[in-house]
Amino acid sequence: QKAPLVFQATSMQKTVRETTGGAKSIGLFGSVMLLTNSLAGPVISLMPSLAHDAGWLSMLIVMVFLGVVSIGCSWMLLYAMRKYPGNAQLEVRVEFSDLSRHYFHVAFHAVAV
Repeated sequence: QKAPLVFQATSMQKTVRETTGGAKSIGLFGSVMLLTNSLAGPVISLMPSLAHDAGWLSMLIVMVFLGVVSIGCSWMLLYAMRKYPGNAQLEVRVEFSDLSRHYFHVAFHAVAV
């Protein structure tokens, strides 16, 4: 009975190796949650003191502004990914380091990554 367990482990390892770094499965909900976490995550512990010192309206305006800037950066990154050679329909897995290597000089690539 140990042989099937070894076969299952080998099969599972092969599946993990095949899917690591290859699947694009984050989806809309996952990407919105990552964006929200990246936007508000580091500031969440400072929000009570910011609201007390500057007021809730100014804090809300700054958060909305940062959200708009983040959306603009996401659109520019998406545009750069679509202009990457052979990736007009986003069929190739392109990461940020690939984009910086393609578009930037070597010195700027080292700083960006």
